[in-house]
Amino acid sequence: AAAAARGTTQQQQQQRAAAAAAEVAAVVPPGYDLMIDFLSDGPTLKGILAVLSIGADRLTAERGAAHGEALEATVLASLEVLVTALSMDVDMVTRLREQATTAALVPGSTPVGDAGGNSNSVMTIDTSHVFHSTLDTVMLRDVRKCAAVLEYVQYRYNPALPLAALRVLAALSERVERLVDLLP
Repeated sequence: AAAAARGTTQQQQQQRAAAAAAEVAAVVPPGYDLMIDFLSDGPTLKGILAVLSIGADRLTAERGAAHGEALEATVLASLEVLVTALSMDVDMVTRLREQATTAALVPGSTPVGDAGGNSNSVMTIDTSHVFHSTLDTVMLRDVRKCAAVLEYVQYRYNPALPLAALRVLAALSERVERLVDLLP
């Protein structure tokens, strides 16, 4: 009977843990994983920056090819995604750091006694997101990434491209003093 009671208690704990996980998943805003990817220099950001590394000169040369319009649209979409991410990244990093300091219990933490022998629950803080950097910091780790964006300011065939590039650079210049001096 005691073993059955322990089994039931474990099942109840598992059900509560599953319900808590579902509740947390429901609170996660749309785009959360994508912003985490951007802030940690993940594969999505690397892909977008790889698209932008094509450069304005090559984009001009490829313009007459069958895939020229699609390539131009891809570069424009990549710039627009960077503009959007730059408008959200500072708030996201701030929230991630605040969450890390709210002393949320992590499953598996155990009570530990203090120097007086009193047993208290030790709060283990999940700090995995504390070290995320804002997008400007991530991009400036390799200044060639910013230089690639700067190249699109001179693109003359689609005015939306230079405009998007300027919006990216304006957001970066608001955060980084003497941005131009950092570029190669």
